Amino acid sequence: MRCADALDYVTVESSDAQRAAHPAGVTALASMPDAVDVGVVFANELLDNLPFDVLSLVEGRGWREVRVGHDGVGLSEVLVETDRGPLLGGGTAHEIRIPIQAAAADWVAAARRTLDRGRVVVIDYAVPGYPAAPGRDWLRTYSDHGHAGDPLDRPGTKDITVDIDIAQLRAVAATDAERSQAIWLRRMGIDDLVAEGQAYWEEHRAAPDLQAFEMQSRGTEAAALLDPAGLGGFTVLEWAVGES
Repeated sequence: MRCADALDYVTVESSDAQRAAHPAGVTALASMPDAVDVGVVFANELLDNLPFDVLSLVEGRGWREVRVGHDGVGLSEVLVETDRGPLLGGGTAHEIRIPIQAAAADWVAAARRTLDRGRVVVIDYAVPGYPAAPGRDWLRTYSDHGHAGDPLDRPGTKDITVDIDIAQLRAVAATDAERSQAIWLRRMGIDDLVAEGQAYWEEHRAAPDLQAFEMQSRGTEAAALLDPAGLGGFTVLEWAVGES
């Protein structure tokens, strides 16, 4: 990066062990700094892992909050009355569920307050709003790099993730840009990096050094990041702070 020498790279990591493993030249903090004069707060697949509540619209009963109880055998859902449900047009012939992502909204608000001038950039699984499209698996669990089924089964053995609701984040502050990861990376110049890597590889392929193999791998890595059916389909949200 041409501007690397002018940047302070600060990571936020709650784990002592992970902070100790960060490389030289990186400032590793346990929490967000209180204030940054000029900078970018960058969150890659962070908000989908923050806690959220689930509301259920049950036909004839209205909104209920989905909580977790114990039925004597294992964990089970318990529906309790709530007045937090949004107004939805028309009736419903089936149960509708939505996440309430207060922690994600609070994070965006805090990140914006941290900056005097700059940008907050969020990359994540996202939907324009809830209810999600029929059939969309918006609440998922993962273990050992695969889907792990019911989130109440064997708690603590799997990660739980949720599609971020862009509408709920816009309620904090209007976004200044919303793009797919593929479009965003191309605007940031990823195609130039791939071309640079390919040119270096062609020049050194007869007697390749380690850098040549790293440069060659840019093409494969970029293809994964740009794949619209995979990582390229992630959503990139940006909020400008203190910019005229």
